[in-house]
Amino acid sequence: MFGDPPEGLPDDLTPSEYFQLALWYEESRQPGLARKAFNRVLSFGCDQPLAIEAQRALGERVTVHDIPQDELNKLRFVLRSHAKRVAEAHLARYPESEAGYHVLAESLLRTGDIPRCLAALESALMINSSYLPAQRLMIRALIVDMQYDEAGRRLRLAMSSTTDDEELLILRHSLEYLNSLETSGQTI
Repeated sequence: MFGDPPEGLPDDLTPSEYFQLALWYEESRQPGLARKAFNRVLSFGCDQPLAIEAQRALGERVTVHDIPQDELNKLRFVLRSHAKRVAEAHLARYPESEAGYHVLAESLLRTGDIPRCLAALESALMINSSYLPAQRLMIRALIVDMQYDEAGRRLRLAMSSTTDDEELLILRHSLEYLNSLETSGQTI
């Protein structure tokens, strides 16, 4: 889109127009207004592809708090070897960043520090309970820690807001398989 989006959120748009406006705000690095526009799409109560995409954007891309896009990009493109240090520095500046806690948790999971990984994910989900990347990683970390019941509970909770997420479906099948092994007394 060309130019800048409106400074405030108009009150008289259709769901489709609010969705396009949300994308424009996102593109213009205005997450607060993007979040409001995506939520406006959901407020229409429509069960159509737009609402599903708006929910996905809110769960995956649009942060709860306004954090500069360049700071989020630093987190997304950090080298694995530097992830923990970069995430900790980011969280020192932006303690309300669910993305920062998510990157920190990924780093901790890779090093096998499951308790601190789970704590970081709890922090991310306290900030934004619908943040799908943290929900997915929480389920994976719980599976690694062999907490299958809690992983199943978290999976059901995540799938209640989005039923077509491929990674959640893979996690569901993995968890079903692990539970069947546990029930039959087999091991991996």
